[in-house]
Amino acid sequence: MHYVQCDNCSVVYQHPLPPPIAIESIYNQNNSDYFISEVKNSNFLEGENWLRGSAQFFIFRLQKYYRKPLQDASVLDFGCGTGIVLDELQKLGAQCTGVEMSPWACRYGRERFGLTMLNEDIMTVNLVPESFDIIVMSHVIEHLPNPSLIVSRLTTLLKRGGILMICTPYSESIGARLFGKKWLYYLPNEHLHLFNDRSIHHVMEHAGLSVRTVEHYLWRKRSAMGAVARLPISLARTAWQGATQFVSAKDGLIAFAAKP
Repeated sequence: MHYVQCDNCSVVYQHPLPPPIAIESIYNQNNSDYFISEVKNSNFLEGENWLRGSAQFFIFRLQKYYRKPLQDASVLDFGCGTGIVLDELQKLGAQCTGVEMSPWACRYGRERFGLTMLNEDIMTVNLVPESFDIIVMSHVIEHLPNPSLIVSRLTTLLKRGGILMICTPYSESIGARLFGKKWLYYLPNEHLHLFNDRSIHHVMEHAGLSVRTVEHYLWRKRSAMGAVARLPISLARTAWQGATQFVSAKDGLIAFAAKP
């Protein structure tokens, strides 16, 4: 298994892709193993404040392009995890719905935040076409075996003039260029597709959407100066200890597209 780049659209993808049953086994778990993992140094519960800060940053950018009050806006978050982004939108008055593969995460979001979270397949879930003002995919598209299929499906659920926001690792970021194969977001069997400006345009336009803008943002740290200052430390750890890179600047991509 390795990563290759498409000559046509420039998306970076895992080759060969894992079988569907292997992908489902990662996310469709009835426990918290994916969200609380010592191996990946990840804890969605202890890291909730950090996740909220990131959610608030995404919502701040979203408000620039939605250009209407979020109060009473109908929002769908596909791959909503434990529901942090939806909870932040809910606090602003949005009418929120989540679709999430993990039964455990759905229970957590319902019980902790009172969210409507559906543990169903996005391709078959019973949602009304053209019923959402906003659809969010926050660090989800890179996990999908067929991103174009899913984005096309989401487009059918979006109202005319509605906004799709996609946040994902940026395959041409400083981190990707400096750390190469040790880049944080090369995660075999999890990150199946990685995007740059051209490839994210391709998948959104293929679904019939009109791309408003593609921005690059800081994911691990929202302070650019702080992240750049830490780059030498991260490079040293990678070179001398064999550690995987963990801090870099401009690692993220955020794209906004509207349904004509």
